[in-house]
Amino acid sequence: MKINKPILDWTEKDLKKLRKSSHNLEDKNLEYKERYSKDPDELRRDIVSFANTDIGGYILFGIQDDPFEIIGMEREEVDNLKNTINNIIWRSIDPHLDPPPDLNPIYLSNGLYILGMQIFPKKQGLYGIRKSDNPNNSDFKFYTFWVRMDGNKNQLTMKEVNSYMPGYYEGIEFKGMKESKLQAISMLQNNPFMKKELENYLQNRKYKKLHEDRARKSSKRFRNK
Repeated sequence: MKINKPILDWTEKDLKKLRKSSHNLEDKNLEYKERYSKDPDELRRDIVSFANTDIGGYILFGIQDDPFEIIGMEREEVDNLKNTINNIIWRSIDPHLDPPPDLNPIYLSNGLYILGMQIFPKKQGLYGIRKSDNPNNSDFKFYTFWVRMDGNKNQLTMKEVNSYMPGYYEGIEFKGMKESKLQAISMLQNNPFMKKELENYLQNRKYKKLHEDRARKSSKRFRNK
């Protein structure tokens, strides 16, 4: 179910409308969580998987999925969860989510709340999750990559990660590159599994451009004869 309304504008009326909809199933950009599972790594993967899609997504805490039911959360629980989410998104995710997710405690008429979170998509490249937060740990340079696909998060294979690269690196200039592109390249180069793939890709582009330049010059000389 594609949702276009910003989460900060949601009210209980929107939740009731969602409950009545026949298309309120979890999908590529919507997930329900009755409660936070107390697993920060799992929630971080959920958030990153939405951010690595082309549309982003929404997570609604306090809603039961099957059957759909608005359960609600106490105010203290919402406050604790907001703090937890803010801690989660600033650790291990590289580069940092930009912009960070929006959080909206949606007040219910029974005095409880639904915590709505909207995750925004990355414009180019991928967000990765470091395997360790400790720069002195060898796992600090290793990443996993996740993307949301039709109601589930999936870990990307190396081939799938590379499929994101051609469109992203198309037109890159080695002088005057934008900071965001430099950050993405730096992130990939720090991953030993991806460094060789990146080097091969850029080297092939270099040779391809050299070959095209030579072909154009040869063709021009032929026409001038």
